[in-house]
Amino acid sequence: MAGPLRRHGHLGRESLGALKTNRTGTICHRGDIRPREHCCNPQNRIGCCGSRLSDSRTGRRRIGMKPLGKTIQIYCPAGEPRGVRIAEITTRIVQAVVVPRAKLDSALMRPELGAVGLYFLFGESDAGGPPIVYIGEAEDCGVRFKQHNKTKDFWSVAVAIVSRTGGFTKAHGKLLEWISIDRATRAGRYRLDNGNAGGEPNVPEWMRADVAEVFETADVLLSTVGFPVFEPAVSVATEQRDVFYCKRAGSDARGVYNEQGFVVLKGSIARRELTTSAHDTIEPRRNELLATGVLSSTKKGYQFERDWVFSTPSTAAAIICGGSSNGWTEWKNDRGQTLDTVTSGSTERLARPNLFLSLSPRTLEIHRATPDTVPPSPDQSAAACCGCATRAPRSSSPGRPPSHRAGDR
Repeated sequence: MAGPLRRHGHLGRESLGALKTNRTGTICHRGDIRPREHCCNPQNRIGCCGSRLSDSRTGRRRIGMKPLGKTIQIYCPAGEPRGVRIAEITTRIVQAVVVPRAKLDSALMRPELGAVGLYFLFGESDAGGPPIVYIGEAEDCGVRFKQHNKTKDFWSVAVAIVSRTGGFTKAHGKLLEWISIDRATRAGRYRLDNGNAGGEPNVPEWMRADVAEVFETADVLLSTVGFPVFEPAVSVATEQRDVFYCKRAGSDARGVYNEQGFVVLKGSIARRELTTSAHDTIEPRRNELLATGVLSSTKKGYQFERDWVFSTPSTAAAIICGGSSNGWTEWKNDRGQTLDTVTSGSTERLARPNLFLSLSPRTLEIHRATPDTVPPSPDQSAAACCGCATRAPRSSSPGRPPSHRAGDR
């Protein structure tokens, strides 16, 4: 047997890069010798024993079917929760430095920004469309932020991804930039302000494995500080039972209720005409979605050209139906059950991950647990949109979803 057989763990570097094999096969984490075609495949993230290496939606690591918990520390150098923040997973060397544009001068004094890194500029669209992001890399993130402060108007927050040990090189940055642009484009949550991303950098195989792990950490940290740029609005593995339908008044829409809000799926059709009960904000909101390409005009009505997140089910239903609607009863699954009925009986599927906060004068620690370890505690409030009023909780029992369905229009 030519070449030594090497073991690889599902959480080791080999599972992200090339697998250690001999000419005939690979030893999996159970010690079995498997032919190459049956060994762990990092492309589809399925292990040789059927265990999933990572979540199909986020790419984050899993053991079997149970997500791994993480402890994330957020340090506020000036003691301001909305000021400059430095987030990190406590067991890793990657840091996310969050810089509000208004605090740029003081942030430039931080040594973290003088390093090689990947960076993001985040801003909102004036037309009410998708938020905007610019992705780049720099040998000195602070210097690059100063340049963009003069040349780019759209951004309000910058985030730099750097190494706590200063271990990133220009090659790391180039590959991280390329991967980030590709993943953000595929996720479709943000409109990219970048031009041509260029070709894939030519780097050694071991560096690709390192960068894959850095990217995974950056993904988690960016979502934690409020910028889920790499996460699709809806999981590609969404089950049929999780899809709800709205087919009133000539509309034909599908949607999913998840931790993001209510997501209307691509291809859904909204009624063109407004009803007499239409609130004053519905038509301007539709016009914004048309102007930004989220909606397009067709013979059947207005068609969604991408998955789109609304803050509440009733906001989504109002845009779909062209008038005030109670989304909690308007959206129904293929068994005819309303969203209200389904969510009242299965809160564990829809609950947010639990975040436990530990405060000190200058440090905020977030201990993240999986839903099966702690009873879920979903947010009991919803932002007002399209004339929506804040919903009141049905009861004070932990883990129950908000239940007032008529008043959030």
